[in-house]
Amino acid sequence: MDLHDDNLMYIKATTDPISENCTDAFEFEPAMIVDGEVLVNEWWSELNPRSCIGQSDKYEILMLVIEGRGASGSWGTDIAHCAEILKNHNCEQAINVDLSAQENLHLSADSWNLLHCRRCQIQSRQRSEISFL
Repeated sequence: MDLHDDNLMYIKATTDPISENCTDAFEFEPAMIVDGEVLVNEWWSELNPRSCIGQSDKYEILMLVIEGRGASGSWGTDIAHCAEILKNHNCEQAINVDLSAQENLHLSADSWNLLHCRRCQIQSRQRSEISFL
């Protein structure tokens, strides 16, 4: 997934070169929603904690984090349910981002610093509104 200087997200093949106007990029799988179309199939159907990032039709950055493995009473969910939740929030682009409960996600550390932990907390933001679902 690339974030360009127009603040739009683009999901493309990992073999494609990074665009010149790309400001941030990362590679995870699977892509769940591309140009408004849900791409989920029966892969990734096990119940697990999930972290997903996407962009709505209003260009909002959406992050979905679901705990799992029973520690908090939740067994998690599958990718299809994540896509359904994001689509209900008018998500046009979305990708699964597998992160453990202790990892950080940094997108241009000088402008975004998102802490992924037991509960999502925004440390700082400058580019656009970030919505946590």
